[in-house]
Amino acid sequence: MKAAHRKGVAMGRRIALLFAALALTLPLVPADAQECRDDAEIRKLRAELETARARVRELKAEIQRQEKLPSPDLRPDRLRELLEWLRRGDLKKRAAAIREITAAPNLGEIARDPAVTAVAEVHVLLRDDFSERSRRWTEKHGGGGLMALEWADGQVRWERTGGDGRGGAVSIVRALTDEVSRSTHLLLGARLKVGSHSLGNSGWHSQSHGGPGEYPAHVQVDWLDDTEKRGRWSHGFLTRHDGGTRFRNYTLVPRGEWCFLAFDLLDPATRESRDPERPGLAVKRPMLLRSLTLMGNGWDFSGAVDEIQLVSIRFP
Repeated sequence: MKAAHRKGVAMGRRIALLFAALALTLPLVPADAQECRDDAEIRKLRAELETARARVRELKAEIQRQEKLPSPDLRPDRLRELLEWLRRGDLKKRAAAIREITAAPNLGEIARDPAVTAVAEVHVLLRDDFSERSRRWTEKHGGGGLMALEWADGQVRWERTGGDGRGGAVSIVRALTDEVSRSTHLLLGARLKVGSHSLGNSGWHSQSHGGPGEYPAHVQVDWLDDTEKRGRWSHGFLTRHDGGTRFRNYTLVPRGEWCFLAFDLLDPATRESRDPERPGLAVKRPMLLRSLTLMGNGWDFSGAVDEIQLVSIRFP
């Protein structure tokens, strides 16, 4: 999202809060005119209250609209600079480069520019803004309860209720066939939102039985390594964690807010085993990608995604 958009959203939220505060205080005007003001002034104040409430509704709608604005396009010279950050920059610059590269909607177009190809090979393996429903994604459900999966308004939303303390999952899966043995970096960026989750941590079942964790918003990439054994990168998102499980493959995010997260799947730290019984055990790097899964899993939960991009980068 552009800096101007972010400032607009922040300003809109502040204004909305001011109007909301006004809306909460104005109804306290006593109905009895003899106790404070005459009927005409009360009618005037009530009219102002309705105007303020209408303005709050307009501001909320504008905030939601701005939050859905597309990420800014990149120029070839800016992409080249980001690639240099990725190759030689410090930790902060590398993180900024990963985020900006994976958020760019026009990456596939500018990757062929001579200014870019002189530095690195950049290939967009997958990009989807979910503006249209695609048959490339397969929907899967499991575990019972009431499950919902909806494609609407440029996003995919999922929800599970009635889990009654039993695990379940709602997911969409995209098959992949990309060979990445020569890739220097494998970048994944996604914009997700967590609505709710009844589990207070990563899930006791995964900890006891060796699963990848249970999260209301969850991203997984499956692959084969150089011995044709299966490998997996898995990361989840929670609004809270009570410390009851030892998993580290999660990020805490604000409830109900869109958050863009980006990772380098070939970073040794990222590929460190998330098995709580074997911390620090390195997971072998991928050779052939098999699938990407977006889902919610656990007891009761809700989440959404509206943007995802997977990028391979190879430096000579």
